[in-house]
Amino acid sequence: MNIIQENIETYFGLHELPSDQREEILIRVGNLAYQNIVIACLEIMTEHEQDEFNKILENQGSVEEVSGYLKAKVKNFEEIAQSEVVKLKDKITL
Repeated sequence: MNIIQENIETYFGLHELPSDQREEILIRVGNLAYQNIVIACLEIMTEHEQDEFNKILENQGSVEEVSGYLKAKVKNFEEIAQSEVVKLKDKITL
């Protein structure tokens, strides 16, 4: 489980749900959170870093490659990930 999924599980209180429901929510909310996190990171990255990141996306980089790049280039990536999940939690009621 990656940091985004861990934050979603924690902030949305998914621990007590059956695994199939938890997985479905993790996927749906994870996609929304991921988009918000990427946008927040792009605002911080230099133009060169954005170009490198776009190349990873164009080459259909894995989730591990994408998040690894963001973690390497955005010093406070984990704080951003947590913040974006909290913002999403405030907007969504399950």
